[in-house]
Amino acid sequence: MVYLQLNEDTQQAKAVLAMLKTMPFIEIVEEKQYPNEITLSAVNEAETKKLKRYKSVDDLMKDLKK
Repeated sequence: MVYLQLNEDTQQAKAVLAMLKTMPFIEIVEEKQYPNEITLSAVNEAETKKLKRYKSVDDLMKDLKK
């Protein structure tokens, strides 16, 4: 399997993509979206358990209202 990344802003890339789409052995997979730095940081923080924990929703709400 080969992965190819095309910048579709150019006419040449559009032409190549159009040609590839006509080939029965080619499967075009749309661009995947990857998490940005803020999301990755939040996930890392959650995984390393640096987050506050609350015993109840009421405790959480009290803390949020501070």
